[in-house]
Parts: sequence; C-alpha cells; structure tokens
Amino acid sequence: MLDVCQGHMYTAPYSYEEGAVTMSRGKYTKQELIELAKPYKTRTGFKAGERGAYASARRQGLLDTICAHMSSKLTDFTKDQVVAIAKLYPSKTKWARSSEKEHRKAYDHSVRKGWHKEACKHMPGRKLKGSKYSAVELSQAARKYRNKTQFRAGDPARYKAAFAQGLLDDFFGESVFYTEEAIAEIAAKAETRGEFKDINSAAYTAARRLGVLDAVCSHMDGGNTGFKPHKPATFYYLRVESSNGEVLYKPGITGRTLQLRFLPRDMKKITVLHTEAFDIGKEAASKEREIKNANKKHRYKGKPVLTNGNTELFTRDILNLDN
Repeated sequence: MLDVCQGHMYTAPYSYEEGAVTMSRGKYTKQELIELAKPYKTRTGFKAGERGAYASARRQGLLDTICAHMSSKLTDFTKDQVVAIAKLYPSKTKWARSSEKEHRKAYDHSVRKGWHKEACKHMPGRKLKGSKYSAVELSQAARKYRNKTQFRAGDPARYKAAFAQGLLDDFFGESVFYTEEAIAEIAAKAETRGEFKDINSAAYTAARRLGVLDAVCSHMDGGNTGFKPHKPATFYYLRVESSNGEVLYKPGITGRTLQLRFLPRDMKKITVLHTEAFDIGKEAASKEREIKNANKKHRYKGKPVLTNGNTELFTRDILNLDN
C-alpha cells in the first residue's frame, strides 16, 4: 500500500544536521522555508500552497524574513504609521470596525507585529478609581459568556464595570473581529486542530469562544465528525438546499449529533431525511462507501454549498427518501 504513495505525495523535509528539526514534528530549517516561499508572490498563496511550512515559519518567527519578497499591503505599514492611524479612533472596536479598509489592515498589522498595546495606549483601558471590581474579577466573570450580549444580560453589574474600565474589547475582542464564516474559511485550510491553531491562533480562540470549534473542524483527521471505526456511529441522509434554490442530497457518517457535525448556518440548509444508528462505526462507514460508489455519476461538482463535506453531495435523491 505504501508503494503507491511514492512519487505523487509530498514528504515534509527533514535533516539530521545541527539546527534542523525532525520531520515527525512537521518543522523546517530556515533555508528550507526560504526555498519553499520563493515561488509565491503573496502570503496568502504561500499559506494555501505550503500549509505546513507556513505554520512552521509562523511558529519560528520567520514569516517576515522569508516573505520579504512578497507583495502585501500589511508589510507597508511602519510602526509610526500604525500609531498615527490608531490615534484617529477612541476605542479598539471603532478601529477594528473602521469603514476604511486600510485602517482595518493597520489594526491587523499592529496585532501581528506586537505594536497593539502601544498603538492603543490612548484608549480607555485602565482600572477606574473606586471601581467595585478588579480587572481579574471581571475577566473571570466574562469567561462564563460567549459574547458581550450574553455578558450584559447575565451579569449587568460586572458588564457595566468592564465597560467603564474599557475592558470589553480585551475580553471579547476575538468574536468582534472573526465571524463564524471567517473562522470556517480559515479552518478549512488546516488538516488538524493543531495546524489550525498554528495558522491563526486568534481565529482558533474565537472558534472556542463562539462554541463553533467542533463544527469548523469537522473535516480534520480524527476531528469533529467524531467518527471512530470501533465506536458507535450514525449514518445520515440529508436534503440540502443551496442559496440559489438547487436541491442536493448528502449521505454521511458521524460519531456526534448533526448539530455538532454541522455549523448552525449549514443546518439552516439541511433537512434530515433518514438516520440509522450503528454499534460499530466501521459498519456505518461500509454502508456509506457502498452508496457513494454506486452513485458516482450523480456527484455534485458545483460551487461549495456547505462549509465542508461538499464532495459527498449528489444531484439526485439516490436513496429515494425525499417524498
């Protein structure tokens, strides 16, 4: 079986020389990263084409060095420019949500370069004299809630104190800058949760805070489909309606509930036609495989309709269950 993989699969570089990192850890030497980055004109292209190398460069703090030849407006901002732009805004939220695209990019750049604290030092954020709650107490209270709205409804007193001290952006900043859709797009580029976290730790944190981590990681190895061959699993058959009204059908398996398997926005497109429980997951997998193999000619080949699992969509009701 391994022989058929040779020749067409990529093998992560490795070396036993001093300074190199073993292949098993998925890391690269500085020179290897430079060579891998050379063919790409943008960081986005590099990240999409060499995910492992990009993540390794990010961990080692080498992205700016190996991407110096790439065109990116983010790299055009100097520290003084970022600070000057920040002074135009009274709060982090106002800056991050600016109607000026370049100003929003400057915000992102300040975070990436570690200039954020200095750029925002004129904004409210210090503890007010006479406050009933410390910043630590407010932080602990805020962690019980997914967003500002829930915090305000569940603990109005501490919410007001956090607002007065300018701490709300620090507690819930990630959910302001990352929507569920944006998180899903970032997660789709990773093959494991670890890689997702390496690619964009802020988006990973936002996914956890918003409660969508399992859903956006459903395509990953051993991930959020929760499927394990020797554990109970569920075979499902769905009716899926695209945004343009096209009706498609999807068979699949999961070790979790469908609500955890799919994002809430995807569930709005789904009608569950059939589910079947299996005590042993590999039996569910066998059924799914037989159905897919027998209906290859009806596979959907259009634009993505769901966040993931689009390769399992069919243009016909292959099980004749949609009455």
